[in-house]
Amino acid sequence: MILAALMALSLQSPELSATCNIAFTINRTFADDIAIACNAPEDNAGAEAEALRQVSWEREYSEHLIERNGDRIETTLTLYGDRTGSGIDWWGPSQILVRLAPQYPVNANFAAARASCIVAYNVRNGFTRVVGSNCNARERSEDFGRATRNTIRRYIFSHGRDVDCRLAYINYAMDRGDEPDWPEAPPCESED
Repeated sequence: MILAALMALSLQSPELSATCNIAFTINRTFADDIAIACNAPEDNAGAEAEALRQVSWEREYSEHLIERNGDRIETTLTLYGDRTGSGIDWWGPSQILVRLAPQYPVNANFAAARASCIVAYNVRNGFTRVVGSNCNARERSEDFGRATRNTIRRYIFSHGRDVDCRLAYINYAMDRGDEPDWPEAPPCESED
């Protein structure tokens, strides 16, 4: 009996994880010239194949990505592995591949207003769905909220598993002494 318990414990393996460094060039609507190097305890080739699958995208993002066209992006994906009968099944949650700079609201720019905003969002099939936002702003809080929600909608995510209730923090301030305090995080149940 004790021997059987020890055998069962020895067959259980710790959770596998891999860190993948990725570089790619943005070519308006897709990732080009992708280079991937994963650090995995086992099945490194499998981890690299999954990372390649997650960053290979061809979507109509040209209106957003034109400002980053030709940029070389370097990022890191974290993958996890589950042992199966045929080896290791690598996977990972959707993770940010490309961040686009927030656009300062035009009306607020005239007033030189500053804000700190928090946005809650879900990721479904690599696309964001904003579920709430809060901003501390000296003026025009609603303009900053709209600009921040639009910024998060423009991010590009890997094709990983869907995720719920991620938070993004965005400051609209010239320097550290100029930024308002962070607001409370918005609830994830509401929908903007």
